[in-house]
Parts: sequence; structure tokens; C-alpha cells
Amino acid sequence: MQTPAGASSPAFFKGGTLGYGWMTDGIYSNLTGDVRLTTAYGVNAAYDHYWTKQFKSSLYGFWGRVEYDSAANNAICTVEGTFATAGTLGGPAISTRAPVSAYPGFSNCNNNWGYWGLGSRTQYNFTPAFYVGFDVLYTKLLTASHGTALFTAATGVAKPTAYYNIQNEDNLMVRVRFHRDILP
Repeated sequence: MQTPAGASSPAFFKGGTLGYGWMTDGIYSNLTGDVRLTTAYGVNAAYDHYWTKQFKSSLYGFWGRVEYDSAANNAICTVEGTFATAGTLGGPAISTRAPVSAYPGFSNCNNNWGYWGLGSRTQYNFTPAFYVGFDVLYTKLLTASHGTALFTAATGVAKPTAYYNIQNEDNLMVRVRFHRDILP
């Protein structure tokens, strides 16, 4: 698997739950002997409104989806179900609580996932070189592999090796930014 430059594969833990997705450009399948390309869709939109010369607000949103064909999904699931490498999902069962699936360590292995968000920013320019901005952003990760999976912890990771419920995860971000230009 190869992650494109500047892209990331999200993984969000919240207590005993986890949401994740793999960002790849293609998957090599031993079964088919070729590279299965990933399909990705995305839409971004934004609107700026100037209330006055110094005061503006924006509204923005995005939606994306990553999909794998059945050969690529089976190749990913086979690797996830075979190895228990530190910091990964899947692998051989560690207890009688093991999920029942064709892929050990997973109750359901389907690596298609999505992501969306909606945000707003309000900014006031005190001078051309100094402004204050206030951002609010809500994001939702539409996880791959809903169900239960084994997470094998890496050394130094706070999350222990255990079974986690895999479900959609969300996040709310609030930020205040004070910006001052020091060069003309």
C-alpha cells in the first residue's frame, strides 16, 4: 500500500471505540497478481461574506469517499487478518472474545470509508497587519470495517492491545487565532 504525498490515513480512538480508513493509491493483490487502483471521490465548497471592510465570515464544507474493489479489499483484509504487527488492526485472535469472520481479528472487514466536515470562520481585521479569527469545524469519519477488531499496540502507545468497537467517529474543533504580520 502506498499513501499519496500529503495524504493521511485517519484513525480516531475514543474510549473503547475506533474509527479508521486506509488512504492508498493502489493495492497489490497476490490473488490477481496485479495492482488494484483505489477509487476516491471528493467535493469541497466554500463561501466568504464580507459584512464590512474589516469583518468577514466564511462557511465551508467537504465530503470524500475512498473505495476498493473486492480483490483489493480481500488483499487488505488478508494482510490485516494474518499479521499482528505493533500499531495495527487485525491479526490472530488473542482470546475467546475473537470476532467470527473469514479474517481473524475482525468481525467485519470492509475497507471502504468516507469523511465529511462542515465549518465556519469569522475574522476581524483590526489593521491590515493584525487580525483575530474564530473557527468552528465539525468532522465525521465514516469508518471502514464496522464491528469489532483487534488492535495490537506499539511500544509507548497509550492504547492497550485489545478488541475495539469500530464505529463512525466525530470531532468538534474550536480555535481562536491572533495573527500579526511583522514584515511589511
